[in-house]
Amino acid sequence: ALTGGMLFSASNQFGNSYIDLYTPNAAAVLAFEEVGYGDVAVQYDGTYGQKTFCFSYALAELIDGVLPSTRANLVTELINFLIGGPGGPLTMYGIQIDDDNNGNSSGNGDGIINPGEAIELYVGLHNLGSNSTLGISGCLIEDSPYVTFPVFNDCSDYPDILPGDFAYNSDDFDMMVDPATPLGHVINFTLTVTAANGGPWVIPFF
Repeated sequence: ALTGGMLFSASNQFGNSYIDLYTPNAAAVLAFEEVGYGDVAVQYDGTYGQKTFCFSYALAELIDGVLPSTRANLVTELINFLIGGPGGPLTMYGIQIDDDNNGNSSGNGDGIINPGEAIELYVGLHNLGSNSTLGISGCLIEDSPYVTFPVFNDCSDYPDILPGDFAYNSDDFDMMVDPATPLGHVINFTLTVTAANGGPWVIPFF
């Protein structure tokens, strides 16, 4: 619940005889309980993105404790829950190298970038934050004189990524590797990621 870790031990609430009580169903989460009285707040995050927070207590009458048990922090968490807090941070989850002979790739299919191959590259992103990261886009650059990039595109959208989850670029990054590339040559990449509710994040890899 968005109220996780909060404990308000005092209030100026005058009586509670008319305060609504809630019984959360299997999909809802208990948010606040008044000891000796009952459940006075529930939170619901629906399958299709609908979000509700039912709170029958007089928020203004709560007496602030130590963070996170303050009214200001409660309001901040409520806003973040209802309209979305900042996404991320996003880090690299892994890479997938497509060098088979399907689509725009060609090579020996060993999943390694080799001289003379046409590569379709997918870069995974991992959401380390506690909010979903929305409207994600990533643009890739590289520094090698032996690589022709981009062949088709150097930017791609990503699906929205839930907290703790990961996703790969929707459209692959395409490149051609010169047949004269020396063995052991290192290609340095940098992926710059932006999102509707966070970033930018600059992710170097090789």
